[in-house]
Amino acid sequence: MNGQPDRISEVKKWIDKAEHDLMAAKHMIELADLTDIVCFHCQQCAEKHLKAFLFFNDVHFPKTHDLRLLLELAQKHCQLELKLSDIIPLNRYTIEGRYPGD
Repeated sequence: MNGQPDRISEVKKWIDKAEHDLMAAKHMIELADLTDIVCFHCQQCAEKHLKAFLFFNDVHFPKTHDLRLLLELAQKHCQLELKLSDIIPLNRYTIEGRYPGD
């Protein structure tokens, strides 16, 4: 049981950051046509929630923004209702739309 409170605290930090991305996306979509930034924050929200799940389950994950990889790691340790087809559309917003010309 040693270390469990630290793990819960770290998971909470991941979830808090994910929820901040979601709040940012919700506010931006109401303010103006900031679709590119909204999509980026939605991708970030999904990424951080997956990382929180992996961290909670003590699954090592590399430094990556690849939702496909993170989901595959998660599914090795638990059956999830989340499907690859649900998150793949977000994967492209890791980079796309963040720079001029995207």
